[in-house]
Amino acid sequence: GYRTVAFTEGGAAGTSSPLVAGFDSFVADEGYDLADAEGRLTGTLEAAGNWVNAHSDEPFFMFVHSYRLHAPHLPPQGYGSMFKDDKLFADSRVDEGALVRYERELRYVDDQLGVFVDSVVRKLDGNVVVVVTSDHGQEFLEHGARGAGSHLYEESLKVPLMMSGPGIKKSTRYDASLCVVDLAPTLVELLGIDAPPGIQGVSLASSLGSGLPFSLSPRFSEARGRLRVDESGKGLRWKSPAYAVKQ
Repeated sequence: GYRTVAFTEGGAAGTSSPLVAGFDSFVADEGYDLADAEGRLTGTLEAAGNWVNAHSDEPFFMFVHSYRLHAPHLPPQGYGSMFKDDKLFADSRVDEGALVRYERELRYVDDQLGVFVDSVVRKLDGNVVVVVTSDHGQEFLEHGARGAGSHLYEESLKVPLMMSGPGIKKSTRYDASLCVVDLAPTLVELLGIDAPPGIQGVSLASSLGSGLPFSLSPRFSEARGRLRVDESGKGLRWKSPAYAVKQ
């Protein structure tokens, strides 16, 4: 009974990806340019917002995706002087220059998401569950490599996860480990939908509603990237896969 729609910025989340399955409508910006300092995040969010305005009277599931925080990390106009400039000259093995540009870019994305989420929540009078998360983090030579995809350090694995909406206790923070695989069963329980047979993960709906802590069995991760980008920017061959377990 839910309409399903996606707005993505192509690439690994494009129309040729497995993500397309199950969506009534899948809109992908296949011409996204990572070197464009202004990016297309505002256009992606505007398209998603327009869809909400046109379908606010019916139940829906929407997936919104952006590449805005991928390298080369070019903060748009107005964000180029935020945070500590001294990082650009720090004596560190970490690429502090790229890291501070990433932080500035992250602030821009945070601001844009804030406007988008606020408009959606107001349009739907609070009757919406919002989830903000990421598929991976970024490394800046903390362990001798850049980016993500081939290695499983905290910088890559520890991603933001924020949820709000009916059935979720406000202003509650959890320290326990969980995984994005736990989101689907959590969402269907929050919405009062029967979970499909064989669904992976564990629902955290009761904990989110009560604010009480939860504890899950260990969560596993794997990475299958075959190239590991080093300090020089070269992609060195990497023996994949890598595995990690988090308690």
